[in-house]
Amino acid sequence: MPFTVKDDTLLSGKQPGDLVTATLVVGETQAYLSSLTKTGHTAITEPPPPPPVADILTAGQSVKDASLVDQDNTPRTFSSSKGHRLAVTFIYTRCPSVCQALGSNLQQLQAALDPNIQLLSISFDPAHDDAEQLRRYAALWHADPRHWQIATVPDAAQLRRLLDAWQVVVIDDGRGGWEHNAALLVIDRRGRLVRIFDDTDTHGALAF
Repeated sequence: MPFTVKDDTLLSGKQPGDLVTATLVVGETQAYLSSLTKTGHTAITEPPPPPPVADILTAGQSVKDASLVDQDNTPRTFSSSKGHRLAVTFIYTRCPSVCQALGSNLQQLQAALDPNIQLLSISFDPAHDDAEQLRRYAALWHADPRHWQIATVPDAAQLRRLLDAWQVVVIDDGRGGWEHNAALLVIDRRGRLVRIFDDTDTHGALAF
């Protein structure tokens, strides 16, 4: 806590970081230090900078490109799908809950897709989900590569920016898996975010 001194000369020769002893004088209306004596010095460290504010994507904004690798080990980007509407989901292939329901919904939808609509499921677990695992996931849900691509983002920093921008929360569940939210993010033909839909509203998202 801060203290005051009545005699400013007590501060002469003192520097930030100096260690001192003093007598605290407490009166009826004020308190102050007297008999200030330097006993040592310690370095003052600067506080760490605040964490960067996430660059959250909002409707109408252009989606920043990212370097993905799909189930065929082929590099791709979001701009690869320009000219098509794109519905994006985030998954991990070992997910026993929400990803299963979402995979089932997308499997049913892909048969009726407009040719101008594509599906893209992005794994946020690149350490486990290599091309082989992505292919197994695609085979499990009979993903037609003409309509539905499964991919991941190998670069950890780029993946983190993507999850933050699209407000995807991923938490280690302590059992070797992840707790995460789910949504359908619809991107228009010019690469702009149209809207974020609830993961259960697949028909609404693709008709938007």
